Amino acid sequence: MNMNRIFDLVSDKQSAPNSFTIEMGKKVRAARTDAGITQGALAGMVGRRQATISDIEHGKKEMGLSTLVLIAAALEKPITYFFPADLTVSE
Repeated sequence: MNMNRIFDLVSDKQSAPNSFTIEMGKKVRAARTDAGITQGALAGMVGRRQATISDIEHGKKEMGLSTLVLIAAALEKPITYFFPADLTVSE
């Protein structure tokens, strides 16, 4: 995995918004809109508030693992879909 890229993404001590939360939020928004689901509907599906989904999509809030798993399942995407594309495992 490209550790330097990870450090670059969260270099601001993980306070949100940062590059990582912004990129993940874009992925959540893209998957949600592709699925034709509103923020409110997604919030209901995953047991979160609509404002929380909005904050995630705008990179203002970092998703916990349980929220990521729920969103991935609701939007029928693998968890890895939501990570920035350049964070790949190299052999």
